[in-house]
Formats: sequence, structure tokens, C-alpha cells
Amino acid sequence: MSEQYFVFTVHKAASTFLANACSAMADVLQTELHSPNKNRNLPEVPGGLQAEHVENRVGVFGPIRMPCKYNVLQGASAVVHLRDPRDVLTSLYYSQAYSHVGIKDDIRENLIDIGIDQFVLDQHHIFLNRYNRYLKMLIGRPRITLLYYEDFMETPEKWVAQFCLGLMWRSPVETRTMLQRTINDLIHQNKAPEAEDKSKHIRQAKPGDHERKLKPETIDKLNDAFRDVLYQLGYVS
Repeated sequence: MSEQYFVFTVHKAASTFLANACSAMADVLQTELHSPNKNRNLPEVPGGLQAEHVENRVGVFGPIRMPCKYNVLQGASAVVHLRDPRDVLTSLYYSQAYSHVGIKDDIRENLIDIGIDQFVLDQHHIFLNRYNRYLKMLIGRPRITLLYYEDFMETPEKWVAQFCLGLMWRSPVETRTMLQRTINDLIHQNKAPEAEDKSKHIRQAKPGDHERKLKPETIDKLNDAFRDVLYQLGYVS
């Protein structure tokens, strides 16, 4: 198999699951896996993938948490899987303040002291830039399929079918069906928690968490900052 397949996302959008899906896809296609998660042979650089990271390499690349220039893909198929950025920021706070491995106690204590509302306002510009770059560089381009975390949570089998078709539209139907079954099995084996537990990596997974955790005035500020992104991605009309 001489194809290249790319899976893009952002942090806190089920990217660990996407790492498992990329690994499953490489197994089904009997091709190479290039991942910052599994075998750590794909760098995560602030400017995104460069041509030298993908030239003369075949296989599945992902999950990639930064957008890159469209021409780096050289016509390959890609999926861009995104989540409401307001929920991303909310999830990021709980991850860094309570559950993510490797964060020092004094940093956690500081995050808890400043609180979630100040944290998301301090961090929002990072994700605003990242989402704007996705919209400018990749979304809407040929052979780029946009998928949503919210659909993944609410209609997972439909999401899986779109994921497989977006990446493997040139593959035999039988191969896509095999991958769909494999990824659906992964979902069933890793169900979202019933109750919220902020000490866990998967604290909770229901969309709209920012509405439950942030103050109304904080939400208003995020809505204003992300106005164009939310509109272009269909989160507001």
C-alpha cells in the first residue's frame, strides 16, 4: 500500500482514541504508522508538519494536533476532527489542574487558585490561532473531510463511517467495512464514563461542558473571541 493518510485534530478532542484508530487503520491496511503517540516517530512542531516529515514515507500519519500547509499533503486524503473550542478549553483546565501526568504540584495548585474562568481566558488565544489556521490551511480543501467530536459522541457509528470514507474513498468497500468494524469495537471497549471524575484522564465526555462549568460572562467573552470560528464551523448560526 503506497498511500498516505492524515488525521488532524486538537488536544482534548478524543485524540487518544484517534491514536488508537490510526493504529487500527495501519494494521488493517498493513501499512506503516507515523504517530506522536504510539511509536513517537512523528514530531509535533509548532509550525505544523513540514515536507521533510512526510516525503518518501507511506502509511497513516496521526493524530496530528497542529494544522499544516495544504501542499505538504501532496494530494493525500485527510480528516480534520475538531471539537467546540469552548469545550476544549474547559477540558484542558481540568486535565492540567487535576489529571494530566507530569504536571508539578505547584503548577496544579496555581491553576486551582486562579480558577477555570481565568484559565480559559488566559489560554483562549492559543486555540483561536490554531482553529483559524485549520480554517485557512485545510478545511474546505479537496480531499479534506471535516468531522466533529460532538458527532463522535452522539452518533459514533455514523462518525466512523465518515472517518473511513474520508480517508479510504479509493479503497475497496470490503477494506473500509473491516476498518469500520475494528474502530466500532474500539468505541464499545472504551465507553465514556457515566459519572464525572476530575481525577481521570477522561473526566467526562458530554458536549457542551463549557455551559456547565463557566460563568456566563466568561462564555460571553469566549463567544465574542471565537465568533467567526464558531460560525464557520457551524456551532452558532
